[in-house]
Amino acid sequence: MGGETFDRGVKDSLHACFDHMRYHDMGKQFLSRIIATDEVWCHHFDRATKSRMEWRHPSSPLPKKARSSTRASKVMLTCFFEVDGPFLLKWLPTGTTVNVSKALYRDGLIPPKTKFVGYARSNLKIDDIKSQALPYIK
Repeated sequence: MGGETFDRGVKDSLHACFDHMRYHDMGKQFLSRIIATDEVWCHHFDRATKSRMEWRHPSSPLPKKARSSTRASKVMLTCFFEVDGPFLLKWLPTGTTVNVSKALYRDGLIPPKTKFVGYARSNLKIDDIKSQALPYIK
């Protein structure tokens, strides 16, 4: 391992330590700027018998074939979390696409100085996210 690689590793570690010290000094203020998301597919069933699907008078006879049919579908539950717990739950039906920045901007949930996890080392600013989200907002 060359000296250049070692020096670069030391510099990266030093920068990481300074970042951790800054985050420690900021306390909960730093954590309040982090937004995490999780998605899960949920299956739900709508059980309906043939007798329930028909309109009939209570005194009329029951239909001869009262078999049960199950209509199944699935929806995606998207949860957005912050330091105090979940703050936004979105149910999306199958076939719907979502852009996280679009949803947060549309609902007015992006604080001015928020850094998104995964973009911390980039120069991505809220104005950039807004400009990317504007074409998708109806």
